[in-house]
Amino acid sequence: MTKEHRYFTYMMASLNRTLYIGVTGSLKRRVLDHKSSRVPGFTKTYGCDRLVWFAQFEYVNNAIATEKKLKG
Repeated sequence: MTKEHRYFTYMMASLNRTLYIGVTGSLKRRVLDHKSSRVPGFTKTYGCDRLVWFAQFEYVNNAIATEKKLKG
């Protein structure tokens, strides 16, 4: 039996429309991290705590490629 892998490219936004784009293997945990401001950095500084978009992938390389395309 093989384990099913899920990876996500996601976009968080602040009230003033600042965007953050990232990749994670656990969307629920990562969104909770952003909402609680537990992790210092860009999203905490700019208040990006609203999930506005995500896409799910089977392969991490596809999630990373999508992240790079969106950031490009």
